[in-house]
Amino acid sequence: MKVNIIVPYKGAELNCEVWANSENTIDFAKDFFAAARCTVCFAASEIKNCLQKSGISCAYNSDNNDFDNIIELQIDDYTSKSEEYTLTPTNTGIKIKGVGRSGVLYGCYEFLKMQGYAWVSPGMTGTVEPKSLSTLAFPADTLSFKPDYDCGRGFDFENYSIESAETWTWMARNRLNVGAYSPKFYALQKKLCIIIKTGGHIFEKMLNPHRMLSDGKTIFEAHKDWYGVRADGAEVTPDNCLKTQFCACNKELVEFLSYELIEMFNNEWKFVERADIWGFDTWGSVCCCEDCKRLGNPTDITLAFIAELRRALNKTDIKDRVRLISCAYEGTCTMAPPSNPIPQVLLDAGDCVVFYPINRCYEHDFADESCPTNKRYNDYLIGWSAVREDMPFVMGEYYNVSRFEDLPFIFINRIKNDFPHYYKYGVRGITYMHFPLMNMGLRSLTHLLYAELSWNTQADTYKIIDTYFKAYYENYAEQMKEIYYLLEDASAACAQWRSWSGDSILSQFIDWHADKPRREFKADTHLTSHKQIIDSGKYIVDKMSAALKITDDILDNELYTPFKYVVTYSSNPVELRQKAEQTKLLKRLSEVKCLLTYGVDTFMLMTLLVKIYDGLYNDKDVGKFARELALLYKKMDSYYIPVASDALVVDTVCKTALERTQLKLLAKKLVSEYGK
Repeated sequence: MKVNIIVPYKGAELNCEVWANSENTIDFAKDFFAAARCTVCFAASEIKNCLQKSGISCAYNSDNNDFDNIIELQIDDYTSKSEEYTLTPTNTGIKIKGVGRSGVLYGCYEFLKMQGYAWVSPGMTGTVEPKSLSTLAFPADTLSFKPDYDCGRGFDFENYSIESAETWTWMARNRLNVGAYSPKFYALQKKLCIIIKTGGHIFEKMLNPHRMLSDGKTIFEAHKDWYGVRADGAEVTPDNCLKTQFCACNKELVEFLSYELIEMFNNEWKFVERADIWGFDTWGSVCCCEDCKRLGNPTDITLAFIAELRRALNKTDIKDRVRLISCAYEGTCTMAPPSNPIPQVLLDAGDCVVFYPINRCYEHDFADESCPTNKRYNDYLIGWSAVREDMPFVMGEYYNVSRFEDLPFIFINRIKNDFPHYYKYGVRGITYMHFPLMNMGLRSLTHLLYAELSWNTQADTYKIIDTYFKAYYENYAEQMKEIYYLLEDASAACAQWRSWSGDSILSQFIDWHADKPRREFKADTHLTSHKQIIDSGKYIVDKMSAALKITDDILDNELYTPFKYVVTYSSNPVELRQKAEQTKLLKRLSEVKCLLTYGVDTFMLMTLLVKIYDGLYNDKDVGKFARELALLYKKMDSYYIPVASDALVVDTVCKTALERTQLKLLAKKLVSEYGK
């Protein structure tokens, strides 16, 4: 079978591959025709490369010369940012039409998915492809596609070092389109229609009280009045000035920060299209000066400040290039909706708000009225939906927040039930912290559901899940499905154990100095006694251990299953990759075992710590538990788990499983004092 791919550019027969890889020569902000041609030709090359790998011969053509077996690509408007696309069956094949270039790209991937292709996670291991194709699947009628979350679907990346070409390509193949700026792969990002986002808690660095100014003074020495008036009336000092939000009404400060921001947009952020502008991550209070109080509640104060930044940007050529993104977040005292109308200058610019319920409960749906934690967040969400008018609203989720440390948590039902609810109350974009560096393993299903439901909140999740297991785990689909559901049960209390809340079990351990406790150990409203916590820990360990046992049985079976691979007498990178492609299933299974081993050990460790805490509180001998802790300490400090990024440096680090728990120092102290 031979397929003709009709590309709407004269000369495509010879130049399609050249144009498909011309991104480094294009100014995507100005040359819209070349940008569209590059993306459309790349989409055509993706079809050709995939189909030829499955045994179907392909050729590029710029005109429909009465060919049979035609895949025709069409773009309506090369300047459009619309993501809409249609797939229409024709007498000779199919027409894939996008309103803009991203629609053509997504339409081509949609067509390839119909043939059995899937990109579950970045890279070779996460790629699912049919072994061979003799015919192509076409829709019976025209299919139209338009995103529910049309304000962006992506991730809050944890440092630039996690970026890779495979990650960006995987995102585009799954219609995800918001990510951090990559200096190395910026041109690729733009070809793939990625919206570049950066920023965050940027003002701690700008207003570091010890930062030296050109006159030799520190910022604090020269401008003490820039820092917020404290709610407790205490004097503002270099040690406490970042624990209260800065004064949003100080005109000199606003001018200084506006200048700093404009300089960033003109230099290190010159390619950025969206910028997170968040206040100090203080979990404290806002400035209590009389001028700030008159602006309204803390969210009003923040929006008024960002409006001033927007007015400053509007006086420059940055005006139409960048959207500013405020946050509704406890750490900046901005979770509650504003009490006053949102400044019109922000609405006119299309600036956004992202809603970050950092300590939400994953044991319950977001809309579950029986959960006090989620009810509080949901009330805020509904409140925002009532006042935000036309301001785009984005949900920020936490499926791999830094305190989860790549543990094997599963969120199938939460994603399935929460995404339609978010949409109902005005959410039109989504992001989550933090995209894993590598070895997605069990998290691959989370990412697949995240991608599919952020595009269509009413997608058939049961079909997505069933297809995932059959394609990704082949003959082991049913056993792996059991593993995932065991893990979803085990993951339910993840926030109670490891969220950033001061009431979480992890937070309390981090604040404990291994001395005699003064009160009984308890967590939040769901785990209010020592017994409940111990029972919860045992439940998690039992579920994860059962999942690990099934995984071991599968791996034992796979080990002794007859296996053929390409025999080569000299190894080079190409041949080695060919061999590796034949072991994709083994690698997927091994990633599951790695994460499960780490999960079981982590919750055994934390449960032991609770037992030791309780024993010390009740003046009991904890030597037995401390000696068990010593053995686990040695085991967990002897193996590594997926590479992490470090929040303090823009770099990757490789930590042992014990280090990743954030509890190594506490465990060492307890072992040394009570384990002899």
